[in-house]
Amino acid sequence: SQDRSGSHSTRVRSSMSTEAKALLEELRELDVRLETHGLALNVDAPARALTEELHVALREHKRALIRLLERERRKLKRRVA
Repeated sequence: SQDRSGSHSTRVRSSMSTEAKALLEELRELDVRLETHGLALNVDAPARALTEELHVALREHKRALIRLLERERRKLKRRVA
């Protein structure tokens, strides 16, 4: 249930973001590379690195992962500029 302030949706977004950050960290440890192209998420992984569980997590957190990667890209561009 959501109250009038929208705190439920904020908590859900925050939780998804935290889960996506943990997933991104795990994928990087496995040498899995992610690239975004608009709303597409390209995955380049070593053979057998992606388990069925990770495939499911990638699908579940695709939008949050794209947001994280885009945020990282913007931060890097600011540092270089």
